[in-house]
Amino acid sequence: MALRRVARFLCWLMVVVAASPGVAEELDPKTATLGRQFTDIFQKGSAEEVWQHMSERMQSALGDLYHLKGFQASINSAYGPEVSVHEELTEEKDGLRTYRRRAGHENGSDLIWQWSFGQDNGIEGFYVRRVPV
Repeated sequence: MALRRVARFLCWLMVVVAASPGVAEELDPKTATLGRQFTDIFQKGSAEEVWQHMSERMQSALGDLYHLKGFQASINSAYGPEVSVHEELTEEKDGLRTYRRRAGHENGSDLIWQWSFGQDNGIEGFYVRRVPV
C-alpha cells in the first residue's frame, strides 16, 4: 500500500516537472552588459554619464541632470552600496531591450534596477525600486 502511494507520487511529480516551463531564459549578452555597466556607473556616482546616454524623451521625463543627481544621492544614502546580485533578467519587447536585476544592498534591502535600451543603445527607460518585505 505504501509502495503504491510512493509510485503514484513519483508519477505525479514527473508530470509536474515535465509540464513546468524552463527555470530561466538565457540572458541577452549585449543587454546584460549595458545594464550592468549603467548600474555600476550610476551606483558609483557618475550621473552625468548616465544622463548623456539617455534619450531626449527620458531626459525630458526627468527634468534635468540635477533631478537625476538628487535621485542618485537619495538611493545611495538610503540603501548604501550593492553587496550582492540575486537575479538578472533580460527581455525584448516593442523594440526595447530591458535589463532587470534584483540586488541586495548594505542596509539589508533588495532593490530592483531596470534599464531599457533602444536600437541605438540609448537609455529609453530607467527605474530603481525597493522590493517590498
